[in-house]
Amino acid sequence: MKIVRIDGGLGNQLFQYAFYCYLCDVSREKVYVDVNCFNPHQSRDMFSLFDIKPCPAPAGKVRYFHRNGIWHLLRPTDRLGITKPRYLWDRDLGSKDVKDIKNAYFRGYWQIGMYAEKEKERLTAECKPMTLLEHADEAHRNRNLELLKEIENTQSVGVHFRGGDYLENDAVYGGCCTKEYYQRALEMIRQEIPEAKFYFFTNDPVYLKNIGLKTEGHIVDLNDEEWGHLDLLLMSRCKHRIMANSSFSWWASWFHTEEDGMVLMPSMWERERKSDELRIRNWRLI
Repeated sequence: MKIVRIDGGLGNQLFQYAFYCYLCDVSREKVYVDVNCFNPHQSRDMFSLFDIKPCPAPAGKVRYFHRNGIWHLLRPTDRLGITKPRYLWDRDLGSKDVKDIKNAYFRGYWQIGMYAEKEKERLTAECKPMTLLEHADEAHRNRNLELLKEIENTQSVGVHFRGGDYLENDAVYGGCCTKEYYQRALEMIRQEIPEAKFYFFTNDPVYLKNIGLKTEGHIVDLNDEEWGHLDLLLMSRCKHRIMANSSFSWWASWFHTEEDGMVLMPSMWERERKSDELRIRNWRLI
């Protein structure tokens, strides 16, 4: 038995689901998802936005992995190591092959591009960004459709700026998407695509203003926090993208399947982690 915990924002949920799909393909054991710890006040859940139908873990199976050590010592098969449970974090395993790990509860975000690429057929069938509009009210749907037409008919470049909570956790996320990173990325785009039109996406307009970029761009402010998932659709339909070190940003680029567009991403995903495991296809590191 394997259980993958689902929590966090929409981008991280998608990474967890890609990991779950990978485990389903390579494991002989039954694989479940645990959604009991999901916080609906933190983010929209992917199950309400996409046509995703994973196998939810029964409550008793989840409790099995959260029992204390004495309980497992009293259980003969656990004590003998036959069914010993393992509680594993993504930071402990990294990109190590997990298919042979048995009887485990997997916790973390599993931000590794390989899982999504290996499960591309299933993920693209179940997670279609255009379906996000189906869950929008008429006003948001119409406004986003209007901008979407413009994006699809220009040499659009989606530029993502992640502020907010990232600024409060500089020890982890700081130093990755600096002003210099964006300036260099914008210049690369301008050199190769003279007719480029820039669309700036951010969860923190004050942060974007404080960066002080000289490049003119359309600041996309159609969607507030409640409707922020619609930005995923808009970003994914831009012909080119400049990513932030954000899972939301990563999936917006992943959902764009045309290979002729430029995708630029920071060389450092976190202050102590390079982006190598997340770089796929023809994406370029800066």
